[in-house]
Amino acid sequence: MMLKKWMDMIKSRNSSSHTYNEAIAAEIAQKIITQYFEAFFAFKIKMEQVEADLS
Repeated sequence: MMLKKWMDMIKSRNSSSHTYNEAIAAEIAQKIITQYFEAFFAFKIKMEQVEADLS
């Protein structure tokens, strides 16, 4: 499930970087709020755990 979100983020980035379409931008902004933020937050927590384990 999380891998799918990361792959979707890559697709969103590619969609938004090659052309500007307001509808696509709005869709991606909504995904950032509702889906991608959660994935980045989980990544942050995991990296903090890794850092603590290495300390």
